[in-house]
Amino acid sequence: MDIFINEPREPLIFTPTPLHPAVNLSRELGINLWLKRDDLTGPGVFGGNKMRKLEFLMGEARKMNADYVITYGASQSNHAMQTAAACARAGMKCILYLVALVPPDLDVPRGNILLDILFGADMRIVRLASGESEDDGLRKCYAMAEEQIRKLEEDGHRCMNIPMGGACVSGSLGYATVLVYRWGGIFVCRT
Repeated sequence: MDIFINEPREPLIFTPTPLHPAVNLSRELGINLWLKRDDLTGPGVFGGNKMRKLEFLMGEARKMNADYVITYGASQSNHAMQTAAACARAGMKCILYLVALVPPDLDVPRGNILLDILFGADMRIVRLASGESEDDGLRKCYAMAEEQIRKLEEDGHRCMNIPMGGACVSGSLGYATVLVYRWGGIFVCRT
């Protein structure tokens, strides 16, 4: 069964992702089990299948002629890093509002913070005051982003505001594009 979706899409992922035999688990369960390697959708080893969502989110941004893409997460967010990578590839500016659950060392950036920098993202680190929760930090992020979007749009820019994790209808379309085949006695998914 092939699901075709007529929505804008920005080509970002490496497909088809490979299938790998799960030899030991197959032997233990007495079945022929293969694993779909959606962790290899690209562009990096972190973020797994988040690029599936971003193909449609960035397609929507392209359709609306956005020159800025804004999103949210914790300071080492895989979604935020993948969004920065997608923006770099698509030629759009990226603003990340990141809650510092663990305050990053910006003098010696590591992990996704380093990648965010390399991808050219404008990072807004939101530090938590004593007693504040992650939700408090996210509320601060949303308020700051709302003000930034207002200013950018007043200056003639167009902004795509992507919810944390790309959790929205457009983002979910990335998972609806998977082909399902009956292969080797089990159902597997393949793009």
